[in-house]
Amino acid sequence: TIELLAEGLNLAERINIGHQPVLEFIEASFPTPSWIGYSRKMAERSTTKAGGFPVTLGMKDVGHMRDLAAAHGTSLPVADVAYGHMQTLKDQGKGDQDWSSLIEVLREGSDASKPPQGPQVLLEFCHMIKVLVLKDCHHHG
Repeated sequence: TIELLAEGLNLAERINIGHQPVLEFIEASFPTPSWIGYSRKMAERSTTKAGGFPVTLGMKDVGHMRDLAAAHGTSLPVADVAYGHMQTLKDQGKGDQDWSSLIEVLREGSDASKPPQGPQVLLEFCHMIKVLVLKDCHHHG
């Protein structure tokens, strides 16, 4: 989930729709404290682990998930990507930051060019997030 939130908010930044419509979408569609809290931290560029979870512990937990999946002949592609982003943060000496700071890896690696923007882009973005999240929920549920 943390990876999907980071990717969605990073995309919103890149297409210049701002964080507010995305935060409102998350609050309306997935009104859970963790989703809302982590989304807000990412939007505010807060890396403090206060009220969150450090990268190193996130790596430990996601590592256990990946090991369990491998032991049972399956994979967790989103977890693999998230683990890689957290590993990058740890390698940069940021292992004590909140794991929502993995969005910084996306921000640093994103192409700076700006694609077209406007209301249609926002609608397409919200639809994409809903499809990705529902797919992830059904895959794990």
